[in-house]
Amino acid sequence: MSALALHGVSVRYGRDAWVLRDVDVEVVAGRRLALIGANGAGKTTLLRTLSGSLRPTAGEVLVDETPLSFKRTALTAHRRAVQLVLQDPDDQLFSADVHAEISYGPTNLGLDPDAVRARVAETAELLGITELLTRPVHHLSYGQRKRVALAGAVAMQPRFLLLDEPTAGLDPAGCAALLACLKRLEGAGTTVVLSTHDMALVWEWADTVTLLDAGRAVSDDAGNLLGDADLLRHAQLDRPWQADLLDAAGLPVSAADRPRSRADVLAAALHR
Repeated sequence: MSALALHGVSVRYGRDAWVLRDVDVEVVAGRRLALIGANGAGKTTLLRTLSGSLRPTAGEVLVDETPLSFKRTALTAHRRAVQLVLQDPDDQLFSADVHAEISYGPTNLGLDPDAVRARVAETAELLGITELLTRPVHHLSYGQRKRVALAGAVAMQPRFLLLDEPTAGLDPAGCAALLACLKRLEGAGTTVVLSTHDMALVWEWADTVTLLDAGRAVSDDAGNLLGDADLLRHAQLDRPWQADLLDAAGLPVSAADRPRSRADVLAAALHR
C-alpha cells in the first residue's frame, strides 16, 4: 500500500505546455523508487509536487490515501514528513556555517537546544561531515555542499526523502559514500526517492522505476522497465549496461532476483 502518491496529477506553468499530464505515481514505504527521463521530462516537477512545494494544476497528492490540503498547517506537517533535496546545493543552502544550516530545521520544529544539538551531531556523524560543522558554507567544495544540503533534510528525520540528481557532480568515492548513507537512512525507516540520469545506478539501486516521457509516466518493477529497450529508446534513454550484458549472456533481465551489483552481474554473465 502506498503511503505517498500522485493521482491524476497534471502540471503546467502559466500558459506553457503541460509538464505532467494525468500522472499516477506510488511511493511505497520501504521500496526504492527511481525517476528517469530525458532533460525536461518533468522529474524535478514531479518531486516538487510530491514534496508539497508545488501545487498541481489538476489531480491530488495523497498521503496515507488522504488528499493533501494546501493550507499552511497541512503543508507544514507534510514538509516535516517529506523532505526534498535539490540538485544544486546552492539553491538550498543559506546559513553562514554548517552547524547553523543543519540546525535550522530541527530548531523550527520547536525542539529544545539540547535536542537540536543532539540531532545535528547525529546527522553530521551519519553523513561523515562532523569535521565541517564549524566551517563557513561558502568555503566548502561542491561535494561537501551537497552533503550539507542532504544533512539539512536528514536532520528533520523525514518519512520520505526526495533527491533530485543526488550523484550529479560527485566523483565515484562521493557516490559510494552517498549510497552508503542512504542505506543507513533506510535502515532507520526513511523511504528514498531519487531522480537520476545514471542508468547503471538505477539498475543497481532501484526496486521500482517511473519513466517520464512527454509528460506521461510509466511505472514498473526495475527489471521489467529497464529491460524494455524500445520503451527506453523512445524516451531517448539507453538501457543500463547490466541489462545489455545479461541479454548477451542469454540471462533473464527482468527477473525479480536479477543480479544488481557490478560484481554480481559480471559473475552471472561470465559463468553462464
